[in-house]
Amino acid sequence: MRNKRRTKDAIAVLEDLVARRERVDGAAAVETIRAKNNLAAALRDAGDLAHAEPLFQDVYSARAKSLGPNHEQSVFAWHNLMAVRWERYGSEAVLREVESALPAQQEALGRENSEIVRMKTLLASMLWAQGRLDETRELFAEVLPIRRRVMGVANRQTQEAARNLAFITLRLGDIEGALDIIETARRDAAGSGDASARELRQQLAYVRLLAGDAHRALELVTSEVPAADAHWNESSPFELAAAFIRAAALSALGRHDEAISLQGRVLEAVEGRLGRLHPNTLQSLRGLATFLIAGGKDAAARDVLETFLERSEARDGALAGGSDTHRRQLSQGIESLFQLAGYKTYVRLLAATDPTRALEVAELAKGRSLAEPGAVSGRGQVARSEAREAAWRLAKAEEALAANEPGSAPYLRAANERAEAEARLRTLRPAAGTTRRFRLADRIATLPKGAVFIDYVVDDDRVVALLAGKDLPVTGIDLGRVDRLADTVEALRRLTATTDPASERVWRTADGYRWSLSKPPGATERTKDATEIARFLSRNLLAPLAPHVGKSPRWIVSPDGALAFLPFELLEIGGKRVVENHEITIAPSLAVITAGKARAARVLAPGANREFLGIGVSRAGGDWPELPAAEREVTAVASLFPADRRVTLMGAQATEAAFAKLDASGDLERFRYIHIASHAFLSPRGSSLSGVVLAKDPTDESNDGIVTAAEWPVYRLRSDLVVLSACDTGRGTLLAGEGVMGLPYALLQAGARDVLLTLWPVSDAAAADFMPRFYGRLRKGMPPAKALRETKLELARARGPHAAPAHWAAFVLHGVP
Repeated sequence: MRNKRRTKDAIAVLEDLVARRERVDGAAAVETIRAKNNLAAALRDAGDLAHAEPLFQDVYSARAKSLGPNHEQSVFAWHNLMAVRWERYGSEAVLREVESALPAQQEALGRENSEIVRMKTLLASMLWAQGRLDETRELFAEVLPIRRRVMGVANRQTQEAARNLAFITLRLGDIEGALDIIETARRDAAGSGDASARELRQQLAYVRLLAGDAHRALELVTSEVPAADAHWNESSPFELAAAFIRAAALSALGRHDEAISLQGRVLEAVEGRLGRLHPNTLQSLRGLATFLIAGGKDAAARDVLETFLERSEARDGALAGGSDTHRRQLSQGIESLFQLAGYKTYVRLLAATDPTRALEVAELAKGRSLAEPGAVSGRGQVARSEAREAAWRLAKAEEALAANEPGSAPYLRAANERAEAEARLRTLRPAAGTTRRFRLADRIATLPKGAVFIDYVVDDDRVVALLAGKDLPVTGIDLGRVDRLADTVEALRRLTATTDPASERVWRTADGYRWSLSKPPGATERTKDATEIARFLSRNLLAPLAPHVGKSPRWIVSPDGALAFLPFELLEIGGKRVVENHEITIAPSLAVITAGKARAARVLAPGANREFLGIGVSRAGGDWPELPAAEREVTAVASLFPADRRVTLMGAQATEAAFAKLDASGDLERFRYIHIASHAFLSPRGSSLSGVVLAKDPTDESNDGIVTAAEWPVYRLRSDLVVLSACDTGRGTLLAGEGVMGLPYALLQAGARDVLLTLWPVSDAAAADFMPRFYGRLRKGMPPAKALRETKLELARARGPHAAPAHWAAFVLHGVP
């Protein structure tokens, strides 16, 4: 009956069977438990999760008691219980339960056991919902070859594994890769039956829609959802997904009323099945709003997006702050590939008509986890010490997660350790979420006089700029589409950073620029002119803002998406480079600026305590190349400070243990300036592993000589400025809603007011030339942003060996103006 979609009939029969089994065989009998499991599955099919969950709980408890928790049948029951809980609640608590139980289950059953593979598939879907996309893809990539080996290429579960991998590949932006996976799966599934063919057809429709082929997408799903008023099974997740794809295709083809009507039915069905606050319900709201906007119904879209915002805030408010896990949760609903709308769509809708509300919404999206960097509970020294210990455990767990393969035993142990550390931190630190309610005027009032705040919001290459200042009313400017924005920013970064532009393979395309080893489709010719690209970006990103910001000497820029990697000072406004007339500070949000001002009393005043801590490592050992000028750079800068107010750690003395000792003694938070000249790196395995390389002490096995982004927030900083005179220190993992995670985020979280980093590798000779000039200005009382601008101009105008932008444009200032 279930297979023939007679779900209600099946439930009635199974309820009667369970009652009979309990009377005849007893509640704990094997046949009773089997009947309960079948009834629970039927109830889940019908969307009755509230009644399915306790039945699945009974099944698991009985099997765990009789067979042990790690028996194959117990793990099967555990999967069903966790799956229905996840579908019902979508909470991180369920994810933690799965992560915690999986190591012992895998050890008992083996990595290729079918139930372990099912558990990993479920875990991957949870990680996806939490925004941990790279981990999701690695898990799905692990599952598919196991399914192929064990089940065969045409097996339904193998096909499901292929679909999962294709979906996450698509979500990460690789449309061609997703198509390749689907086509391979379709060949493998030839002759395997209607179910696999239907599901693969639906996924192919999804990809075709993203590739811009709405006609073909509509053809592929028409057999699943014939028309807006046709009958279809609204309790079936498969058919709901097909209806959503059909609605999106209809909207793309201009059939807006049909799309809106169909998506309204999808929303009603999803909300009835899963509840008001479930992520799928929020996604359905976003979809409806997008179709309304496309159909010219802005007023109705605004109502829908206000509902979306209210529900999203209710769901996410308790998640502000915390670890990468929490911040990725907050990214859900903000970044869009096919999630269609959300906060950013609402900002675009409001920008022209209600810019104040647009900026409020942007603040909700951006101003979350950095609201109070470095906050540790003040409930006494014991609580502070315990919080630091828990934070250190969390840092090490996040390092281990980034370093190990998802699904491996070390990875799963680290996930469990992270969950325990996070839970402990929540009991020791004050409740987060203080940014949820605020007065925008209060935040704007914290801006310096004469400064303008420029908040960019990027939604799938569509850009909005929101402007504010003490003397500037909130203004919204829709900059429209800037196609290939991320590619163009990367092309500018590469051409600027290199000393041999002709060697960089940067191509002109019809809609922008792109770096590629081979000629990309639609490319015309190669270019080696960074100025050409800077002017292209200037026309799109700055020219429309010129009447409002052109005369302001101080810009506080809140970038979004790929703009976090853009050297703004190389752009042009009024016919001149930005650096000629404007100081720039990068700030994630007004919330961060407000919090930084509130912490100002805790930051050292000029002349107080110690002035300068310099760390120079010319020879880090291992595979790290030498930096001959690094220690000379630190010595030159240190000489600008009184001998009794400076401390230097050079060469072999500059170990991680020595740095940690300064922190433990309380000395670290006494330095006004901290300057580190050494190697630094951006880890491809995750922001938590990105770090600064210190000297390795061969006798100290407890320290690896690297202070990672995960570890920095554990240290106590009260510095006016931290300088990382190293490679790629200003880059990190893009996270929707709050820019770049990595070293900039970590150092602000540790308590630094400002952080100076680089967007690309800078030679140690250029840094050694730049830094004494920069600090000389700081010593004369010049603010960091002004000192940075004047030092850049000095080098650019000197026509010396470091006059090219490659040597000075990389330095960017993050923090509080």
